[in-house]
Amino acid sequence: MENVANSFEYLSIMLVRIGITILLLMYSLLSYTQEGFVLTHSKNQVSLPFKLINNLIFIPVEVNGYSMTFLLDSGVEETVLFSLEEQEEVQFYNIETIKLRGLGNQEPIDALKSSQNNLTISKYFEDQNHTVLIILDQNINFSSTVGIPVNGIIGYHFFRNHLVYIDYVSQKIHIKSHEHRKFKRQLKKYDLLPISVEGNKPYIVGQFSTADLTSTAKLLIDTGNSYPVWLFNHLIEGLVVPEPNFEDYLGKGFSGDVFGKQARIQRLQLGNFEFKRPITAFPDSISLMNVKMVENRAGSVGGSLLKRMNVVFDYKNERLYVKKNSNFYQEYLYNASGLEVYQIGMQWVQEKISLNTGPVKVSNESHYGGNKADFMYKFDLKPVYSIGVVRHNSPAQKAGLKVDDLLLEINKKRVNEMSLEDINQILRSESGKKISLKVERNQVIYTFSFVIEKSL
Repeated sequence: MENVANSFEYLSIMLVRIGITILLLMYSLLSYTQEGFVLTHSKNQVSLPFKLINNLIFIPVEVNGYSMTFLLDSGVEETVLFSLEEQEEVQFYNIETIKLRGLGNQEPIDALKSSQNNLTISKYFEDQNHTVLIILDQNINFSSTVGIPVNGIIGYHFFRNHLVYIDYVSQKIHIKSHEHRKFKRQLKKYDLLPISVEGNKPYIVGQFSTADLTSTAKLLIDTGNSYPVWLFNHLIEGLVVPEPNFEDYLGKGFSGDVFGKQARIQRLQLGNFEFKRPITAFPDSISLMNVKMVENRAGSVGGSLLKRMNVVFDYKNERLYVKKNSNFYQEYLYNASGLEVYQIGMQWVQEKISLNTGPVKVSNESHYGGNKADFMYKFDLKPVYSIGVVRHNSPAQKAGLKVDDLLLEINKKRVNEMSLEDINQILRSESGKKISLKVERNQVIYTFSFVIEKSL
């Protein structure tokens, strides 16, 4: 069980990482036995839409008959559930207690392991004997950081048996059998990049350059990481975090908060693909002390870089097929405001609604609906946002904003009419953009403003 505890990565505000030693799952189909998910009803492909939020992929999954939303994460080994407050009736079987640890320097957490669960995706993609890990601490979830209810994470089991084609532009995933001849012919138009699947996670060797160093690096291919690139500078000889850079909060791990620096590297080369000046995170060594990594791993490539291509994972043959899409030349944006905003819940909001009954002709006078007050009140359930992180020495901190301030308006627009992604888009604005915020602090309303200042 110690191996299970040590193999975890992280669950972050903007990125998520979880892993565990795989259990072999047996599924019998006619005379053919296959482990994990299978395509049912003689299908050789299925498609499903996904939501792309902060460069992360969220898909619908049924667990023992109950509909949930999962992060699809190629860096995850086992399937993890961590937010079940709205799914109290879900039945789990064959329970045992385990300990999990990951990024950060605090104590491991309690969890449950359950086998023989039925997971169904897009109706025809199913595993009838699936093992899940259930996080007991309800404070560990990231629904508040993406603005939609998220119940868990799925990774290796999703990818292991089939070709998985992720179309980031249309936001659809196509799962295809290895016998799908037409699709395999289409793959000839893609660039083929060799990968290695180690510890049930995919790795690629790339070359990166800074002003002082050009080096190769073994990188985890990590759809659950919203950054373009992570590099572990303490594990790469001669790598110094480039200037300019700034200290930042990178997320929350199972064993505590994760800190590091952000900067830009000059380039990252993957096969024939060159990515120029990507934003790169450099987590500190303390945050990584509890992470058990494969030999020679030096970082990750994440969703902000992967979304610039349509990608096809082939775990069986250790191949990644890639092709540029319309996102390829987008700028690498980061949150220069210094604010991280969380959705902390929902509340009922009273709104006045005009009835718009129209004029009614009576004699020589026009009247509206017979009453002077042609409106009514309705109550809508609206999101509630608060400030979760204020980066040191950022424009937001200099303006006076503080953690736990309730956010009411941004640029004179009520935030309860906005999604969290809408808010984050504003906070990632171009340099020189003025941001005004109205917040509530200790039941007093304050207004703050600052100008976005890009430091990278």
